[in-house]
This record gives sequence, structure tokens and C-alpha cells, in this order.
Amino acid sequence: MEQKTVRYQDIDGYKVISGFAVAATDPEATNEASKELILALPELKAINDLKSEIAAQQLICVNLIGLNRPLDKDESAQFTAAQNQIAVLNAQMPALQSAYDEAATQCWLDNQKFFTPGPGEGFISDDDFATLSAKYESLADHTRLCLDGTTVSDNRDRIYWIKGDMWVQTLVATIGQSIPSGAVFDEDLTDAQRAEISAEAESARVARLADAQKLAEAQSAQKSAKMDVVSVQTEVTAGVSSADDLAAAQSNYKAVLAQINLKYGTSLT
Repeated sequence: MEQKTVRYQDIDGYKVISGFAVAATDPEATNEASKELILALPELKAINDLKSEIAAQQLICVNLIGLNRPLDKDESAQFTAAQNQIAVLNAQMPALQSAYDEAATQCWLDNQKFFTPGPGEGFISDDDFATLSAKYESLADHTRLCLDGTTVSDNRDRIYWIKGDMWVQTLVATIGQSIPSGAVFDEDLTDAQRAEISAEAESARVARLADAQKLAEAQSAQKSAKMDVVSVQTEVTAGVSSADDLAAAQSNYKAVLAQINLKYGTSLT
């Protein structure tokens, strides 16, 4: 019968199952373990007993032939009877041989020995295999199964965010690392949360700039806003846009400039 094995890795102190396999049979050790048991099989004794009976009948024939003379009536009858009995006994041999072959094979299988698994792999009982393999197949995402049957979270290399005064991100580094209540994994952030995080990151970046850098960025942003007004002015001149469109663009420019000044702490006009 098969010998199951379990493969595992030691990750951050947890022996985590990575799969299952079937152990390789050691033929030499199995032959040694089953040899005496096979020799003691009743099916083998039945074959040997039948061979002895056949040999006894053959001996009768050999002895009669060895007389080197014509056989008398009784001797001839005895020779014919022995030959007939040999035929009857030989006809029984295939069934006995088949029964022995099956029994010997089963004995060999029942007494199999297996090569010792290498590092990260060990023998496992059929009961433990049934239990653990069922758990292994039904694991939830980002969950690992340990050799003792317990499960452990595995969020390594995932980022989660916690909202306090500002959003703070953390990269999960180890298996089993606890995730704080209220944390949101990066892939689960809403569009609104991403926008808020992006805005906070931009504010932090601007805060690190020197005054000259802030002014330069503000002026660049102002220039871009002005170009939007100029574009509408050109369209008005070309008769593509109306005076109302230009007024709206100018009003929007003032709003954008106010945001630029607020962002960079400048007083551009």
C-alpha cells in the first residue's frame, strides 16, 4: 500500500505545508522484509505439495521404464494410471500458481519499505493525510496550513493602510503578522480613500520643499492655468467660443490660482 508524505517549509518559525506526495518504495528492503512471509504462504505450500505429487507419479513411470523390458498387463495399467494422474495434477497447477502470485504480490505490498524522505518532507499516516489534505484544499486566500493542523495568515508583501491623523502604510514582512483592526489592504482601498492618501502624500511632499522650490512650482502651475485662459481667448477670437466661455475660464483661473497659493503658501496674482 502507498505511504503518503507531507512536504513543508519552515517560514518565520511556522512549519507550513506546501503539498503532499507518495513515498518512493525501497525494493531491496521490501524484498528482505517480505521474503520469509512469502515463503510461508499456504498458496506456496499447495504448489509444492502438488509438485511432490507429480514427482511421485513421474517416479513410478521412470521406474517402470527402467525395467528395460516389455511391461506386463498390471505394470502397463500402472504406467497408464500414473500418466493420467500426472495430467490431472498438471491441470491444477495454473490455478494454484495464479493464487500464489496474487498472494505473494499482496504480501510484498503489505510489507513495503520506503526510502526516507529528504529535508522538508516526512511520512504521514493515512488518517492524518485525509484530515490535512482536506484542510489544505479548502484554505482561504492568504492563509497557510501548518503541520499541527492549525492555520496561520500569510499576508507577506501586502501593504495595509491605517487612518489616524493621516493615512499610514505598512508592508507585511512575516507570516502570522497580526493586522490591526480597521486596517485596509491596498487592493481594497476605495477611490475616495486613494484620493485622500494621494492628497496627503502631495501635501507632505510640498512641505519638504524649500521656499524657492515652492515658488517655482507655484509659478509653473500658474502658467499652466493661464494657458487654459489663453486657449479659450483664442477660441473666442476665432469665433469658436463665446464671451461667456471666456468669463467662465477667467473665473476658473482665479479659483485655481487660489488653490495654488493655498497649496504652496504663495501670494501669486
